[in-house]
Amino acid sequence: MMKLKLLVGTTLLSFLWAMAPAQAENPANLKLLLTTNQCIWCYLGDARLSGASLPGAVVAGSSFENADLSNANLSNTNMIGTDLRGANLEGANLEGANLAGADTEGANFKNANLKGARMPDGRIHP
Repeated sequence: MMKLKLLVGTTLLSFLWAMAPAQAENPANLKLLLTTNQCIWCYLGDARLSGASLPGAVVAGSSFENADLSNANLSNTNMIGTDLRGANLEGANLEGANLAGADTEGANFKNANLKGARMPDGRIHP
């Protein structure tokens, strides 16, 4: 009987853990970014920053994995070494941004302005 209770309990906990929502952005990090225009080595995964105005922001080393940055103004932003995997940057202004060393796997840059941006491989976008 004890083994059955343990099995049921473990199964229930496993199910609840699997159903838990994915971790969203850290609210303190998001507030720091929006109030100071900088957040170095911050976790901002899944953040909803569509249309945000963050020109010249310093977010080096931060994670924006699966974040919505569509139509955001990220011109001249320091994004060195950022995690942009799966991020939506559709229509974002990244003119003059520094994306050197950023992980952009699966990121959406459709209609983004990349003029003069330093790309992850170090080249300057025309």
